[in-house]
Amino acid sequence: MDGRDFLKVAKSLIAGSSEAEYRSAVSRAYYGAYNFARQLLDDWSFEVSVGSSGHGEVRNMFSNCGVQDIEVAANKLNDLHGRRIDADYLRKDDIGKQNNAKLYVGIAVDIVKTLEKCLVDPHKTTAINGIRTYRLKIKATP
Repeated sequence: MDGRDFLKVAKSLIAGSSEAEYRSAVSRAYYGAYNFARQLLDDWSFEVSVGSSGHGEVRNMFSNCGVQDIEVAANKLNDLHGRRIDADYLRKDDIGKQNNAKLYVGIAVDIVKTLEKCLVDPHKTTAINGIRTYRLKIKATP
């Protein structure tokens, strides 16, 4: 499965009519972008922890990859992670509104579009080398 499949689900959920669908759309949107980013790192042989710490690792690797728009997308992914928590744990009433769900699904789509630039050079090589340099700085294993 491709993480982008969750974005399709998120888009269908925002067409719904309930707060549960809108909150679920935000959650699926985040996981669509996160899993796409995580798969890129896996394809490049970078280890990412399973569980909650993996979310920060994905963000930190892309936030330090040396490609400015990818780094911006990583920060947006971090913000979206917070919105996902708000959605899943029934925090903040505005998350359950359709217009906000549309906004967050759109942000996830934009994150993935930006990360897709890493599928080809020159972004791919720059990002891989930038992440390697970052991981050496923090003394992480491959």
